[in-house]
Amino acid sequence: MNLSHKKFILVLLIAVALGMVGYQQKETIEKAKKKIDKAIENTAAASYLAHKPLDNGPDVTGYFRNDNAITEKVKTDIMSATLLKTSHINVTTTNGVVSLSGVVESEQSVDKASEIARNVKHVRSVKNDLAVKAQR
Repeated sequence: MNLSHKKFILVLLIAVALGMVGYQQKETIEKAKKKIDKAIENTAAASYLAHKPLDNGPDVTGYFRNDNAITEKVKTDIMSATLLKTSHINVTTTNGVVSLSGVVESEQSVDKASEIARNVKHVRSVKNDLAVKAQR
């Protein structure tokens, strides 16, 4: 099995896991978070066993990150935070570095978004470019 087939299989596994999360609408956010965490762990383990990195190389533990999975986990956690529900936050991840941009209601929201991103497994650092909405 060549590298492109292995990558395809890993991406497919992630898509199926994330699709299951969206399909079961009655499940709580906590259950969804656990499924995403498990999908990240399964992807890292499968990649490690294949001895092939995904697109972005090994992390400090020897496993391989998947920036898309990290981004989805950060987005899910931000959407579940009461303080950030009405915010418009863009999340991208490159080599484990999460970038946050957009507009939020307060400095407290800026800090909370950073805290959430930092607490996601395999995040190396957070670049926070969030702006506080001008008060009228």
